[in-house]
Amino acid sequence: MDDDEAFDFVYDYFNEVFNKRNADALDQFLDGDYWDADIGAEKRDHVRGSKEYLTAFFRNNPDVMIEVVKVMSRDNVITAFLEWYEESGRDRRILKKGVGIFVMKGQKIQKRATHLYFNADRE
Repeated sequence: MDDDEAFDFVYDYFNEVFNKRNADALDQFLDGDYWDADIGAEKRDHVRGSKEYLTAFFRNNPDVMIEVVKVMSRDNVITAFLEWYEESGRDRRILKKGVGIFVMKGQKIQKRATHLYFNADRE
């Protein structure tokens, strides 16, 4: 997958799952052996754990969106620079910035981890 294809994939993933609030779309994007660093080792089914996590997140943060800023791909790894934000009229408030790392298995995400390098709540 080249950088443009990787951008399209990550954009579609976040747009469908996060911006449209469609946690069930994870079935389309995640491999059956999916492992998510945010879910943690104690959870056995990371697809279901991700759905539960996102459903609660959407309920508690109805206005938060994600923008895919830049994407790079090498071998079966996609690195994406992301921004979490809220908008009010013309004003955009950046809440967090981070790097998502996606290990791919074919056309599905096998593993994912995110590192935040900016958090407005802690700055």
